[in-house]
Amino acid sequence: MKKVYLNLTNGLEFIKNYPDAHFIRIQSSHCESQAYNTMLMQLDSDFLMRLAIGDEITIIDAGENRKWPKALRTGVLVITYILERIWFDRRIECYPISKETLNRIFESLDDNTRIKLKYFKKFLLIDKVNICIEGHNTKNDGKYEYYKEMLINFKNE
Repeated sequence: MKKVYLNLTNGLEFIKNYPDAHFIRIQSSHCESQAYNTMLMQLDSDFLMRLAIGDEITIIDAGENRKWPKALRTGVLVITYILERIWFDRRIECYPISKETLNRIFESLDDNTRIKLKYFKKFLLIDKVNICIEGHNTKNDGKYEYYKEMLINFKNE
């Protein structure tokens, strides 16, 4: 089953295109500060279960004046690597992130994060983690009233 996740906040620009979309929050600030443990711990159980059972997942986001925000170009790569390692005991390539960096991220995970992610292993109906990404440009980064108005209009249609 195909599932679209709009990354909050800028991904909301595409809610009219995907009225049945789910929401996820992969914060670029976590990527910038290398707070990957926090980023992984905050992943929603619905998202992780849908990945585990083989739904086709696409995450949509937009960056200010750049098509690929850090949440997509770094965050999703880290998520994919960590889940491959925990669920399948595989170390995959995630260019442009070095193997050393990915290994350091994995080694830095706390026990609670490992336990949370490992929980979904018992439900695996897949043989690899498959997350697609769709990136766009935006001129509305940080304009929360714009996004709120967009949601109001969407709910009233």
